[in-house]
Amino acid sequence: MKESSAAIFYRPEGYDTSGRKLMGRHAAGEGFLKAMCDDPAVSELYCYTEKETHARDFRRRTARLSDVRKKVHWIKSDDHDGLSRVGTLYYPGPNIAFAAWERRRHEQRAHSICGVFHTTATQRTMDAMADFLVAPLQPWDAVVCPSHSVRSTVTHLVENWADYLRQRTGARPSLDLQLPIIPLGVDCAALAPDDAPRLRAKWRQRFNIGHDEICVLFMGRLSFHAKAHPLPMYLGLEEAVRRSGKRVHLIQAGWFMNDAVEKIFRRSAEAFCPSVNCLFVDGRDTETRRAIWFAADVFTALSDNIQETFGLVPIEAMAAGLPSVVSDWDGYRETIRDGVDGITVPTWQPCGGSGLDLAALHAAESLKYDHYIGATSQATAVDVHACAEAYTRLISDPELRGRMGSAARRRARDVYDWPRVLAQYHALWAELAEIRGRASERAPAMPNTPSDPRRDDPFSLFASYPTHRLHETTRVSPIAEIMPGQLKQVLGAKFLHVLESTRGTDKLALVILAHLRKGTASVGEIAGAHSGYDASTVIRAVGWLAKCGLVRLDNPER
Repeated sequence: MKESSAAIFYRPEGYDTSGRKLMGRHAAGEGFLKAMCDDPAVSELYCYTEKETHARDFRRRTARLSDVRKKVHWIKSDDHDGLSRVGTLYYPGPNIAFAAWERRRHEQRAHSICGVFHTTATQRTMDAMADFLVAPLQPWDAVVCPSHSVRSTVTHLVENWADYLRQRTGARPSLDLQLPIIPLGVDCAALAPDDAPRLRAKWRQRFNIGHDEICVLFMGRLSFHAKAHPLPMYLGLEEAVRRSGKRVHLIQAGWFMNDAVEKIFRRSAEAFCPSVNCLFVDGRDTETRRAIWFAADVFTALSDNIQETFGLVPIEAMAAGLPSVVSDWDGYRETIRDGVDGITVPTWQPCGGSGLDLAALHAAESLKYDHYIGATSQATAVDVHACAEAYTRLISDPELRGRMGSAARRRARDVYDWPRVLAQYHALWAELAEIRGRASERAPAMPNTPSDPRRDDPFSLFASYPTHRLHETTRVSPIAEIMPGQLKQVLGAKFLHVLESTRGTDKLALVILAHLRKGTASVGEIAGAHSGYDASTVIRAVGWLAKCGLVRLDNPER
C-alpha cells in the first residue's frame, strides 16, 4: 500500500450535488470523489464512516461517478488499525479537531489527518481554526487552503487567538499543522466534449441567440447577500451594450433561495439593464451544469462575498474555453490572469477596524450568518466603470475572446485538471507520512489520564458525588436471602440494561455471582480470578449488581 493513500471520511451529504440547496462544497466534494475513482495512481478506495448504510452509499455513488471499477474497503470509524494501514484520513472540511482527539486515544503517530477549507466565514469554521492551537494536531496533519487568500485569513485568525492565549496564560502556542495551498480541480475532458459545436447550436437555438449576438454567462447561486451582488454586472453590461451596439444576452444559471430573492433579481435586471436580454436557468439541473457553458461567449462572476474562498465556476469556464470577466477577489485573482485568460475587475473593501460591531453581533448571534456576510458584502464594491470597460472589450473583439478563451483552456488543463490537482494531494500525503516518521509528537497522551481533558472518565470527573468509592479493595458479599427466580427476574429487567456500553454485563454478573458462592471477595480478587475481564469492567459490573440489590459492598478500613 502506498503511503500517499487516503481513507475518505464519508457522509453522503458532503459529496451530493442532487440536493435543492446546491453549494460549491458539494460540487467540490463530488469532483474530488470522481477524481479519486478515475485516478490510475489510486488502486483501491477506502471509505471511513460509522454507518454501513453510508458505506453502501459510497459504493453506489462511486460506481455512478466513474466507469473505472475499484475495490472499496469500508473502514469503520473505530478501526484505527485500518486507518494506520492506509496512512491518511481525508476529511472534506477544516473541522478536524475531533479526529485528532479520537486518534489521541490510540496512537497519534498512526496516521495523518488532512482537511480542506471551503469557506472561512462561518462561526463553526472560525472555531475550527482556533482549535488548531489547542487540539492535539501534529506536524504530520494538514488543512488544505485552496488559495493564498484563504491561508492569509486562517493565519490572521490563528495569530489573534495565539496572542490572546499568551495574554491569558502567559504562553503563546504555535501552529503545528501544515497549511498547504492546493487549488480545487475540474474535469477538463468533460468540459471540452467532441460535440461542443452541436451543444452550442442547441443551446443558442433554445434561447434564440443569433450567430452574431453575444451571450454572457453567470453560473452559481443567485444570491445578492451570499454570493455576488448582480448590480455591477447589470450596470456594466448595460453600458457595454450602449458602447458596442451589440445584441447581448445574459444567462444566469443557478438557483434562488426563495421567491422574494428571485423577484429582486428579475426586477433589478429589468430596471438596470433593460437593453440586455436576461435569461434565468436552473443551474441545479445536471444537463444544464454540464452543457450551458457552450451557449456562451463570455463568462462572468463578480464575487464580492467573504463566504467565497476559491471559486470553482471560473475554472470550469476556463476548461470550457471561455474568456472571463471576474472580480479581483480572493481565489479568482489566482485563477484568472488579467489580460491573459480574461479580465479582472478591481474591488474595494473597508479597512480593518470598520466592522468590529459586525463581528461582535455575529459572535453573539444577534446577527445570523447570512446577515453577517450580507452586511459585509453591502460595503464591498466592485468597480462598475471597470466592469463596463471589460465587458465592452470582450463583446466588441471576437479575436480577443478567442485568444483569451484558448489561453484559459490551456491553463485549466495545465493547472486545474483533476489529475494535476490530485498529484499535489498525493505528494502532500506522502510528505505528511515522511514528517510522521521523524517529527516529535506534540502533547503525547499520558498514562492513566484522559486522552481528551475535556472528556474525562465520568467516575473521576464526578468523584465528589457519591458517599463511597467502589475500587479494587472494595469487599463484595453475596446476599443470602435472594429468593429462587429473583436473579433471573432482575437480570431480565431490560430497563436496567439498555446501553450499548453495558452489553455483556449479564454474562459477567453471572460469573461474579458464581465466584461469590465461595464467600466474600474483593473486586481485585474477583478480577484476578477471571483474566478475561479487566478491573475496570469488573468494578462497573459489581456496581450494577449492587444497584440490583444482589450484592452488598463494603470498603475496608485504611
